[in-house]
Amino acid sequence: MSSSNILLVTGRPGIGKTTLVSRVFEELCKHGIHTVGFKTEEIRQSYSGRSSRLGFDIVLFDSSLKYPRASLARLVNQSNQHQPRVGQYFVDISSFESLAIPCLQSIVNSLGNVSSNGNLLKNNLIVCIIDEIVDKLVTLITNLSPCNTSNIKHPTVILLATVPS
Repeated sequence: MSSSNILLVTGRPGIGKTTLVSRVFEELCKHGIHTVGFKTEEIRQSYSGRSSRLGFDIVLFDSSLKYPRASLARLVNQSNQHQPRVGQYFVDISSFESLAIPCLQSIVNSLGNVSSNGNLLKNNLIVCIIDEIVDKLVTLITNLSPCNTSNIKHPTVILLATVPS
């Protein structure tokens, strides 16, 4: 993957990074472009007209539009205070890995299909969308090695990622 195959979207929280990559995903699917990845989605709870953030879920970009999800992070409380943390949230690593690892592995599998049948994917293109996975979280996740970026450095892979600023 060369630097010309990487597009990073940065900005303040709430500016629309996730909305942008979600719409890009929908448009790519409409045009038959093989697209995989995931986004983070804020989980909020309302009390008497006020809303507070409870945490985040990981939601797969899924061409069937079913959007599977799993818990990514929740506010630290008594029951989870000894689990890995990022800021005020505990990170549910096994839940994250249960969705993210197969998703990223599908890129490697698709690349095998491209090399054996160049016409299998439209335009021989795979777009990987990763929304707001921060460095501190990545250091907690130990099972990403099968999906290491060295496995997906391929001229047909385009990475679209959001990065908080």
